[in-house]
Amino acid sequence: MLTITCPREGEEINLLSDIQIEFLETDRSESMAEDLDWMHLEFKTNKDETTPRQIPFTWEPAEEGVLQVSACEDFSEVYTFVGTGGCLVDNLHGNTQYFARVICGDRISETLTFRTADAFTTFFRVDGIYNVRDCGGRLTTEGRRIKQGLLYRGSELNNKVNITEAGLKTLRETLKIKTVLDLRNPEAEDVQNRYGGEYAHIKVAAYHGYLLNPYVNKQVFDFLADENNYPVYFHCRGGADRTGMVAMMVSLVLGESYQTMLDDYELTSLARWGGRSRNSALYCSFMEKLDCFVGDTVLDKLHTFMRFSGVTPEQIQKIRDILLEPVE
Repeated sequence: MLTITCPREGEEINLLSDIQIEFLETDRSESMAEDLDWMHLEFKTNKDETTPRQIPFTWEPAEEGVLQVSACEDFSEVYTFVGTGGCLVDNLHGNTQYFARVICGDRISETLTFRTADAFTTFFRVDGIYNVRDCGGRLTTEGRRIKQGLLYRGSELNNKVNITEAGLKTLRETLKIKTVLDLRNPEAEDVQNRYGGEYAHIKVAAYHGYLLNPYVNKQVFDFLADENNYPVYFHCRGGADRTGMVAMMVSLVLGESYQTMLDDYELTSLARWGGRSRNSALYCSFMEKLDCFVGDTVLDKLHTFMRFSGVTPEQIQKIRDILLEPVE
């Protein structure tokens, strides 16, 4: 009898690696990071820790087979993996029940169910690029959940790194990206549509420079308020600084806490681009400029900036309608 032997029936699996979990659990309130040239980022390490945990699947008899994994009980949409007696599975979404079965010739195993854990974020393995993660999955302070599978962030697709054909296939078939939003500077970087699908370009600065260009924030939110653009993959060079600014503004309108914004920003420290810290001179320059805006808290000041940039309440509500869902 063809049987899946690992994982166990009903098992819950955390898609974050041990290093990612340890990073998020560490107190970084007094951590420091060197200041970096965010427009011309260079690798600081050969070690990248922004890939998801791989889930080992095994089956008996240990024959060559096709593993199908689906979030649909009827397997109407499947991810397929091939192996002999087993294989490694990744690029699944968090907080999701999955169904799995193995097909060997004309034999099909019984369906196994397992669940991915409700974690801070979900990383994805996209060959050739780094720091790819879903902006969705988390609960907001208002008790709603950010939808998964609609808004992804990560590194550039060409230039310092170059996505492979396998990576492009992951973007198209696994993440189902419709539009790539490129935040880079065409005057200083090789800006091109490597994806081949729908493509938008908005030149964005990072840190205090983001606050100096409020009209750019308005352009970004004009784009995000159009539901026809989704699913979206947005990036700068490392998916760190300019991407981090946009991600922070999105978190703001969706109702996430400032601590969540900091954790998401600093998580890029696990990529090859070097550490990021709320105590760095670059981030402090952002906070100093933010003090020019009225408000008692950081979130209040960010909301003031949003209004100053011309983003309307209607646009914010539209984005919330697109990206938020009630908790089941």
